[in-house]
Amino acid sequence: MKNKLQFIIIALALFSLFVMENHFALRGQGDEVVPIINKSRKSISAVELKRIFTGDMTNWPNGGSIRILMNKDKIVYEEFAKNYLGMSMKRVENLWVLKKVRDGIIPPRKVSSVVIKSMVSRSSDFIGFVRRSELDEDIKVATE
Repeated sequence: MKNKLQFIIIALALFSLFVMENHFALRGQGDEVVPIINKSRKSISAVELKRIFTGDMTNWPNGGSIRILMNKDKIVYEEFAKNYLGMSMKRVENLWVLKKVRDGIIPPRKVSSVVIKSMVSRSSDFIGFVRRSELDEDIKVATE
């Protein structure tokens, strides 16, 4: 009886790992997090993107103030920070706290993907990030 219970527990654990691995593998195929801008804006480089989201670039190359929106979904935020900024979400947040204390710069607001898409589609000043599956005709991927 004890061996049968151990077998069931191990089988369930392996099955759970298999399901989780495949879930994340499928999610990574086409549903990665992407930075977004208004469709009227020209694409920006990866370097410019990093400078924007770390507060080192505050104006768009062809004019206008940059208004950053951070995604309040922690999984989306963490994936964006890791893949595009090369750091953890916590490190990004600490950078913004430092900029607020040192330079008086207000950190970006954390809002939902729905709000990010709405604001980016309405104004070319905004930039944010969402899952690729959330893209529509009113926004585009920010990087080249």
